[in-house]
Amino acid sequence: MNGILNPNQSPKITIDLYGSLSKPQSFEVVIDTGFTGGISMPLIKALPLGLVLFSTATFTLADGSKENTFLCLGMARVNGIQKSVIISLNKGNDILIGTEFLSSFNIKLELDYKNKTFDFNISNETLGNHQPKTIL
Repeated sequence: MNGILNPNQSPKITIDLYGSLSKPQSFEVVIDTGFTGGISMPLIKALPLGLVLFSTATFTLADGSKENTFLCLGMARVNGIQKSVIISLNKGNDILIGTEFLSSFNIKLELDYKNKTFDFNISNETLGNHQPKTIL
């Protein structure tokens, strides 16, 4: 999947999110490599998804301030691949995906700031196509 960086120099993609009480809904999300969590989304966008609340956490934001948040269990689907995910609820406007999300989906992200583009690929290993290596 290829794309163009937004005016803030951040890549955006579309993913599906859902909970146990909803059908998948598509959302435009910002890939934030400075966010070490999975998914952070505004409470108002999360409520219709029927997510399962399971804990709370405190995050340190980029400006050094701390934010308390609820943690929920949900599902995410990217390019037809779905996984269970932890979603933190925030007070902002954007849905963010962080490095934990990228890692769990085995995503390769290449940013080209010169041309203001990005390339986003999911490894075949995530799809279950990993072949064991034979050592001779």
